[in-house]
Amino acid sequence: MGHEVTVLTRANNQETIVAAMQRLEPLPLTFVYFDLPHWMKWWKSGGRGVHLYYQLWQMGVCGVARRLAAARTFDIAHHLTFTTFRQPSYLGRLGIPLIIGPLGGGEFAPSTLERELPLHARILEFSRWMGNRLALRSPAVRTMLKSATVILCKTQETLLALPAPFRSKCVMQVEIGVERAWLADKITVPQSPQLLYAGRLLCLKGIHLSMDALAVALRHRNDIRLTIVGSGPDKAWLVRRAHQLDIFQAITWRGWMPREKLREEYRKALALIMPSLHDSSGNVIYESLALGTPVICLHTGGPGAIVPEGGGFRIAVDGRSRHDIVEDLASAILALANDRHLAEQMSENALAYARQNEWKSIVGRAYNAVQSTFKPV
Repeated sequence: MGHEVTVLTRANNQETIVAAMQRLEPLPLTFVYFDLPHWMKWWKSGGRGVHLYYQLWQMGVCGVARRLAAARTFDIAHHLTFTTFRQPSYLGRLGIPLIIGPLGGGEFAPSTLERELPLHARILEFSRWMGNRLALRSPAVRTMLKSATVILCKTQETLLALPAPFRSKCVMQVEIGVERAWLADKITVPQSPQLLYAGRLLCLKGIHLSMDALAVALRHRNDIRLTIVGSGPDKAWLVRRAHQLDIFQAITWRGWMPREKLREEYRKALALIMPSLHDSSGNVIYESLALGTPVICLHTGGPGAIVPEGGGFRIAVDGRSRHDIVEDLASAILALANDRHLAEQMSENALAYARQNEWKSIVGRAYNAVQSTFKPV
């Protein structure tokens, strides 16, 4: 898009980046690599201390950024990762306009649905809630928010989680886009009512709600099937639930698979069902829409923000009972299974929406939104 970009990233990414750049046409893109001393890497072994390592890396990379800024003029600094407001960037010290985000982290499971989760999931939710409260009292986080020229927020929940004085700087913006090569040429609505879930097997992803809805839908049509692609720590809990509901025979457990193979699973599915209790984003949702596969989700967090009107079903959760939410999920499944015209129309709408949200469009909208808020130096 004509921008000159310098990327600061970890040194362990260099080999992959160099190989990828060799396959591309020359770009106004420069990579600068930085890592902490080797002896510090044990902190992030197995993910134990990844957040501590990340904070130390952010502090260290600030010195690199200052040296770069002293050697040449930059118009803006843009802090991208981690995509949560709980962990600060120090690039506001560069003295140039700062964009942060798109940020998430303000999303929580609806209380109606949280109560039934296993204890470890409820503890995790409480920990996130406490983490948010403590982060917003952190001088480093508040300094980051104060120094930012623009704060990009992935979800309305995250925007509202930020202190009121900073909300005027916020712009709603998803952080993912559709790959042009992934887009389908045309829609293909399957004959059989096959549903798909793709992602980690975590109870907070709402897979158990998909199962409950499937059990309700099977009372009306006995040919509906669900394919679950992925693995995760809550698989045993989900398998037990499938047996309790007496729907185990209607579910196919596929485990992880290569992305190109997953592409075929999207195309065979009548819908992607993703009733995540809280997510700030959703790569699988864009992948599904790009292949013309409608999405059934809860109207909350990233999925609720991404799925377009007419490209799937967004089930309302605010102020509603768990029973009503499950019934609406089942009704959405049956609506697509019983009405081929509706399925075709939603598939067309999904693909049309995806075509409007290719990466170039997403990036263009993001920078158009922030350009009016400051004049480059």
